[in-house]
Amino acid sequence: MLRKTLLIIATGFPLASSASEMPRYDVEAQCKQIASMGGNTSAVMLNSCMDMEQKAYNNLKASWNEIPENTQRQCHEVASIGGNGSYTMLESCIEMETQAAEKPKKFEY
Repeated sequence: MLRKTLLIIATGFPLASSASEMPRYDVEAQCKQIASMGGNTSAVMLNSCMDMEQKAYNNLKASWNEIPENTQRQCHEVASIGGNGSYTMLESCIEMETQAAEKPKKFEY
C-alpha cells in the first residue's frame, strides 16, 4: 500500500485499482474541443474523431492486459496531456513503445 501511495504521489496521477484497468477518458469533450478549433463545431470532425476514438478504445480493450504496466502508465500520461485524454494517442504511444522495445537502438562509434 505504501509503495502504491508513493507511486501515485511521484507520478502525479491516480492509478486505477489495478494496472489492468484501462483509463477512462472524456472522449466527447475531447472530440468537441477538436471539432470546434475553427470557431464553429464541425459535425464531420466531431463524428470522425468519435469514430477514431471508438476504434482505438476497442483495439486497446482487447489487448490491454497484455501491455506491460510501465508502458500503460507512461502512455496514459502522454495521452492525457491535453486534459481530456485520447484513446487514439494512447494506442499510438503503446504501438511506438512496443516497436521500440522490440528493436532497441545501439550507439556505434
